[in-house]
Amino acid sequence: MRHIFIINPVSGKGNALQLDPKIRALLEKSGLDWEIHHTEAPGEATAYVRKKAAEAPSRFYACGGDGTLHEVIEGVLDYPESAVGVIPAGTGNDFVKSFASPAAFHDIEKQLNGTLHKIDLIKAGEHFSTNVINIGFDCEVVAWVNTHRDNPLCRGPLSYLIGVLAVLFRKLGTELEIRFNGKELKGRYLLCTAANGQFYVGGFHPAPRAALDDGLMDFAIVKKVGRLRFLSLLPSYRTGTYIDRKDIQDILTVDRCEQLEIIAPEGGNVCIDGEVYPFRQLQLEVLPGAVSFIIPEGAEL
Repeated sequence: MRHIFIINPVSGKGNALQLDPKIRALLEKSGLDWEIHHTEAPGEATAYVRKKAAEAPSRFYACGGDGTLHEVIEGVLDYPESAVGVIPAGTGNDFVKSFASPAAFHDIEKQLNGTLHKIDLIKAGEHFSTNVINIGFDCEVVAWVNTHRDNPLCRGPLSYLIGVLAVLFRKLGTELEIRFNGKELKGRYLLCTAANGQFYVGGFHPAPRAALDDGLMDFAIVKKVGRLRFLSLLPSYRTGTYIDRKDIQDILTVDRCEQLEIIAPEGGNVCIDGEVYPFRQLQLEVLPGAVSFIIPEGAEL
């Protein structure tokens, strides 16, 4: 089995680049078939992985953030004999927080000795999500962070908190029509989340009951309310305890489903694993066991 490390040199303001010498030092003594590839542009990782997977079954390690993992996974979708892992070196590194020991993902030797486990994906139009799809306030926060990455004050998890404050003073709420499990909801919503994993945007915990391998997406929506009430919700939304709060049941819908349709009559943005896209209509569908994922020793689901 060939081991290919895909390094995104801009992830984590260069953190991923620091992995290169560590990987080389370990692999040069291993006797394994391996190589390192540095990505050159957004989307290039997908094309490179697809090319290599067509040549021979391989284990691909995404060395970067959740966006790098997203690109690598899209590259192996047509090659089930290949597998994907991640060595987190991005800004948020939220995907690995759904595992028992996220720290194990930083250990390259544990990665090489990792086991394969089938995980689900969410198909979102022409895109695929490993982690979380979100619309509304949190999506606009991600969009704000993405456009302020060059600001030295907006780096790391703190950048998301600054983004929350920036977006909070805009017009709140997105008009949505939502269909799932035979139900139809219409209204103006502050938050709309469909989750495969549990964490996103720098450690927020919107889906504490989500599992990567259960064939379902966890779905939550919050109706538009005033800023003060919304601010009172945010701390429990960050920790994942909001779903059990009895005082917000009038504005909260939580469910699980295999398929979901979302329409934004006025248009809107959707965030798919940290990447923001415009949309008016979106079909979501869970693809059970779509990818073989490398789980390093000690990092069980």
